[in-house]
Amino acid sequence: MNLVTQFDNMIEAKIRLEREGGEWQLRETGAGATHTLLRIKGAQSLAFTLDKSGLDPFPFIKSNTVLSGMRSVCDAIAAVQVDDKPVIVAIEMKSSKSGEADAKKQLCRAKLFIDWLMSALTTNGHWGGGYEFCGVISLKPRSQERKGTTARTPLPSPIQHASGFKIFLLENHPTLDLVSLVNAMA
Repeated sequence: MNLVTQFDNMIEAKIRLEREGGEWQLRETGAGATHTLLRIKGAQSLAFTLDKSGLDPFPFIKSNTVLSGMRSVCDAIAAVQVDDKPVIVAIEMKSSKSGEADAKKQLCRAKLFIDWLMSALTTNGHWGGGYEFCGVISLKPRSQERKGTTARTPLPSPIQHASGFKIFLLENHPTLDLVSLVNAMA
């Protein structure tokens, strides 16, 4: 089985992102959010969020804990399969670059969560392959319409995080193409 099938067998429907026209719809609905939609497309994938209104992602951790960051989750996680390459993509949406440091912490937390989840799959004999992990920080795209015909903005080169994974900082990408992302990781 591939990675997407394993996540399909494991992830509750109520936390999966909505799909519209073959694209996952990552919506930010919090008060004050200005980057409210990122469309995700382009590969066999399953995308979900633990950051959902009314959902307690960690019911075993006190809701009022004084330990900062212990209840923080990233905006979305996608299990992706491109050809024979399994990849987990953690996505954090931010309105501006001023939130970049916090976004990197969110991606590190997501990596720890995924490491645990993948270890549990492996320990229980459900997964024997490796996988790659990367993070995406999606900044609010410009609201001005494009003038004329121009090429789509290519994905930037990823930066290497100190924790050993790549992070893509997307400054004007209203749609995340997963195939392009996986190919840019090489």
